Amino acid sequence: MTINVSRRGFLKASAAGTTALLVGVNAKGVLAAGSTASAATDLNPFVKIDADGTVTVIIKHFEMGQGTTTGLTTLVAEELDADWDAVAIDFAPANTERYKNLFFGAQGTGGSTSIANSFMQYREAGAAARDLLVRAAAQKWGVDTSSISVENGMLTSGGNSSHFGEFVTIAATLEAIEKPTVKTPDQFKLIGSEKLHRKDNTGKTNGTAMFAMDVNLPGMIYAAIMRSPKFGGTVVSFDDSGAKDVGGFIAAQVLPNKAGVVAFGKNTWAAFQARDALSVEWDFSAAETRSTDAMMADHKAMLETPQFDVNHEVPLASVAPILADAATTIDAEF
Repeated sequence: MTINVSRRGFLKASAAGTTALLVGVNAKGVLAAGSTASAATDLNPFVKIDADGTVTVIIKHFEMGQGTTTGLTTLVAEELDADWDAVAIDFAPANTERYKNLFFGAQGTGGSTSIANSFMQYREAGAAARDLLVRAAAQKWGVDTSSISVENGMLTSGGNSSHFGEFVTIAATLEAIEKPTVKTPDQFKLIGSEKLHRKDNTGKTNGTAMFAMDVNLPGMIYAAIMRSPKFGGTVVSFDDSGAKDVGGFIAAQVLPNKAGVVAFGKNTWAAFQARDALSVEWDFSAAETRSTDAMMADHKAMLETPQFDVNHEVPLASVAPILADAATTIDAEF
């Protein structure tokens, strides 16, 4: 069973008095816990555990088919020793300070950085949540933490056994440790496993997954962009008289960087038709004018320059002996 809880649903439940444990990592990397929706916002949570035992992992990176939702969820579930089938996902709201990419600062996804910059961040969030639950269970049962084992979302000590949700109220009152202990690779059960199903497979298979193009809100305006036909070209002026003949056309304006003109419409068709009806005068004085062949020739020439070798992170001269001794080498151009 896969449980999905939306942010809106969580806020409604919180307002109604539902208890949830929220654990996350703030901008400084310090772990914290809270018990209310406001605490979740203040403490930048990556892990939410509801009273019914549902674990929701907050994903800070965009899912573009590369498996980010499953990858980041695996990190938390591994350290938490959660039941994989009872772990849900939700996406982080727009908040650069709280959900920024640790590699380049912005809240974004790219350069194959999702797992690389979040690997320890998400593992520590999961480990911190586990530690809170174990201490809460020890307090409730009156036992030592060392006697408690955690597996598939269940905590057990002697004759006592219960799911995560039984301990969130107590856990939310405890202070999370700043640097939790994470597993060693030989302890991994989920990370690296080939048996895990992707968390987004079901929705994308049965058609229930929501994409940006599925969003339809009252009074929503649609936009389509007429971009420069040459990279680096900018708008000198535009004429939208033709667009005004399109039903549903609202307005048109130049992008802030002058790289194109945006046509706004009451629906997708109106926006597209209005965009195509725009007449734009372009300035190509600073635009790219080389052909593909010319650019390839320039790139190859740069490989032979001293500047390329000096500016490279690893001098090419030091790489040559390694390549010469390699049993197998792969040569390709990109």
